[in-house]
Amino acid sequence: DTDLYGNENKDTYPRFRTTVTGASYEKNVSPKTFIKLTAGHSYTDEGVTGDSLVRNTNNDVTNKFRRFESELTTNKLSFTGFTRTKFNSKNSLTSGFYIDYTDFSLYNRDIYANIGRDTTRVNAKDQTTLYQAYTNWKHRFSGKFSINAGLHAQYYSLNEQFVVEPRFNMQYNFNGKHALSAGYGIHNQAQNIYTSYVQTKLPDNSVQLNNTQLDFTRSQHAVVTYDWNISEVLRVKAETYYQYLDRIPVERNPSSFAAINTGASFAPSDEDSLVNNGTGRNYGVELTIERFFNKGYYFLITSSLFDSEYKGSDGVKRNSAFNTQYVVNALAGKEWRVGRKKNYLVFNIRLTTIGGKYLTPVDLAASQQFGRTILNESRAFSEKQDPYFRTDLRISYRKEYAKSTLELAIDLQNVTNNQNIFSQSYNPRTNRIV
Repeated sequence: DTDLYGNENKDTYPRFRTTVTGASYEKNVSPKTFIKLTAGHSYTDEGVTGDSLVRNTNNDVTNKFRRFESELTTNKLSFTGFTRTKFNSKNSLTSGFYIDYTDFSLYNRDIYANIGRDTTRVNAKDQTTLYQAYTNWKHRFSGKFSINAGLHAQYYSLNEQFVVEPRFNMQYNFNGKHALSAGYGIHNQAQNIYTSYVQTKLPDNSVQLNNTQLDFTRSQHAVVTYDWNISEVLRVKAETYYQYLDRIPVERNPSSFAAINTGASFAPSDEDSLVNNGTGRNYGVELTIERFFNKGYYFLITSSLFDSEYKGSDGVKRNSAFNTQYVVNALAGKEWRVGRKKNYLVFNIRLTTIGGKYLTPVDLAASQQFGRTILNESRAFSEKQDPYFRTDLRISYRKEYAKSTLELAIDLQNVTNNQNIFSQSYNPRTNRIV
């Protein structure tokens, strides 16, 4: 019961490494034109192995067997640039590009020691390049009304996809305190590299890569925003939005699986032979109240009320894995000057509450029969958990010198020790869902 992930019958050994380096150059090439160029490199190495544990009647571990092993490595070179030209007080043009070249090595294997078999899910070494370019024109009709209109294009070398996406936004400033804006845009996203290279095993034991031809997932965004600057230090922002998603990868045969739920757990999705037939929608409202730091204190309150649904290949409308339905964050801080010199005592507090996750229920009868966790996929994301709650405190003492600052701080996270549910699984020893 005290195991972090509710599974006392498995040991997992993760190892993660990440490096990021980059450099940028910017210059005003003329009084009206500005350019910026950026080059970067990022490296990730994710190695994870897991063992199944064998226990005796005293619950002591008597043996262990390798259950899975994974090694995922990526090297990405990125080059971006943009230029902005202000022709006059009413017109400006911004154009740019992104080039992301990724070289990768992906390997993931499940091992079934009890029957002497294993299944390789992914085994690929390859490289892909995503090219993006955009241009955006801004026109001010007056000091109060302006529009932004542009195009964004993407080309993906993996399967030679090419898309063009229109974007549009308009803003009206009633006065110095009130502004209303509305926007619409189409956004496409390439599939995760791991998903693209999941193997399909054929009867002759050869493999095919049936996911490499998956199209971009497309989303149409519409948003309306209202800004109110109550004073120089106090601001309120309200926003409502609607997003319609299509071309989501789903299984060919009727099922609840959809690739947009990938990432809700630690495990990758190994479904193969996917097709772009899934749909989804997200809509909601957001409210932000912000007091900028002034006279020794600040606060920030953000709240979001939303609904997130999708349809898999079975055509059933379901909650997405991320449909917590609400999020509220409150952050506040106060500092006091201590003594005659520039020494400060600082106190910060953050409270977060999030609606409970929807989890796929465990099929207890099937799990008991096979001795491992089996989910009832026909009822995917139908069991709502308790809300998430967390309070963090930070207390610090800051001493300022002529050319430097010294700060001592203590962070207290989840000070109420709230137990938040992340996942659930079947424990064959206790014959319970934990």
